[in-house]
Amino acid sequence: MASALAKQVAACNRRARERGLAGTLTTLDWQHSLEFFKQQCSYCGTATAWTIDHFQALAYGGGSTHSNVVPACQLCNTTKASSFLHELPPSLISSERLLTIRTYLEAIGKRNQESMRRLCVREPRFAQMEAAVARLKVYCEQRSRESTSSESAAYGYLRLMLFGVEWDPSHYFQVTVSLSWQEQHSTLPELTAACQNAWSILHDDA
Repeated sequence: MASALAKQVAACNRRARERGLAGTLTTLDWQHSLEFFKQQCSYCGTATAWTIDHFQALAYGGGSTHSNVVPACQLCNTTKASSFLHELPPSLISSERLLTIRTYLEAIGKRNQESMRRLCVREPRFAQMEAAVARLKVYCEQRSRESTSSESAAYGYLRLMLFGVEWDPSHYFQVTVSLSWQEQHSTLPELTAACQNAWSILHDDA
C-alpha cells in the first residue's frame, strides 16, 4: 500500500502533467526536501509543513520537480498561491529565508545539469537532443521580442510553459511532451502557429 508521502507526491506530479509540465518528483526527493527544512515550512520556518508548494507556480511553467518544490504549511501555501516571487510580501517570507530556498533549489538544478552534461559527453544522441532544446529556447526568445504583439505573447507563453524554472535542466523528452500538450489544447491561432513552428525548429526543419 502506498504511503501518505507517496500519494502526496503522485498527486503533485499529476497536477503538473495535467498542464503539460514536468512531473518527475519522487518520494525520495520529497523526503530529502523535508529533511533539509527539518519538516518545517520553508517560508515561515515555524509551522509544520503539510503541503508541497511549487516555488515557481504551475500557472507560470513551474513543474513538479525536485528543484521547484519546497515544504510549506497550509497557511503559507494558500497565501502565496500563484504569486510571482517578487510579489511575495515580507510578512510571508524574509529575505534570508528566500535566499535559503533559492540556494537549495539552485544547487539541485545545477547537480541535475551536471549529470545531464556528463550523459551528453558519453552519448552523442543526448547531446543532439540538448542542442535541439537550446535552439528552440533561443528561437522562442527571439520571436517573443520580434513578432507582433499577439505573436509575441504566444511565443512568450510557449517559452514559459516549455522551459519553466530557469535552473531546471532542459530535457528533450519533457519539452516534446509539453509542446504536444500545448498544441493539442490551444484555442488561439497564434499559439497553434507558434507550436507548429517550434516543432520545425526542434527537428531542424526550418
